[in-house]
Amino acid sequence: MKLAIVTAVFGDSHRKLSKLSIPIMREYASQLGADLVSLEDRRFHDRSPHWEKMRIREVLDIYDRIAWIDVDVIIHPKAPSIFDACPLGSFGAFDEGRIFTDRVNNLAPESSFYGIPLKPTRPFTYFNSGVMVADKSHAGIFVQPTHAAPNSIMHDQTYLNLQLQATNSPFVDLTSKWNGLHSVHGENDRKQLYTVHYAGWPKTFDWVEKVIAQMKVDLINWTA
Repeated sequence: MKLAIVTAVFGDSHRKLSKLSIPIMREYASQLGADLVSLEDRRFHDRSPHWEKMRIREVLDIYDRIAWIDVDVIIHPKAPSIFDACPLGSFGAFDEGRIFTDRVNNLAPESSFYGIPLKPTRPFTYFNSGVMVADKSHAGIFVQPTHAAPNSIMHDQTYLNLQLQATNSPFVDLTSKWNGLHSVHGENDRKQLYTVHYAGWPKTFDWVEKVIAQMKVDLINWTA
């Protein structure tokens, strides 16, 4: 079975982050017997770079299973296989809507915009697309919409939530263990996580340097 860890690097800020995170991802992929696939050429210039994530569909033409990991994520050096956390045929992600209860408010308006009916029941509340496990059976979820919803602060994320709930795919909540948002977990808590995700870091003029510094601290704490 062909496995891949997939990420994307666009823009100077994320290139700086990638100098620390990509080697960690490459080592992790090697431990799993997976390839590292890094998307670095923009394909959809008329919308946010977040939408390049739809290219997972193309990657699944080559690989049987993939784990998407945002480039602003670091992985514990002794993390187990993320593929073992999600059975084949299931879609895995962190159901952050159970913590950020306002996330579900994004679904109804974008359901109307994309013409994807919102199901009253689904196996998840609202998942974070920063870390995902998918296989070939989920390729149809990653279809680039003709137009992106205007003023959407979540870009691809709400759309992917709608796409997945429109299918009958089983869902596995990877929990924050596999997508540990720095804004939720304190420094001691982060020692217990398999990944730390720095999404939502305040965009001050020196935010990249601050994130890199925190990444290094968290890596040291994992191995101390």
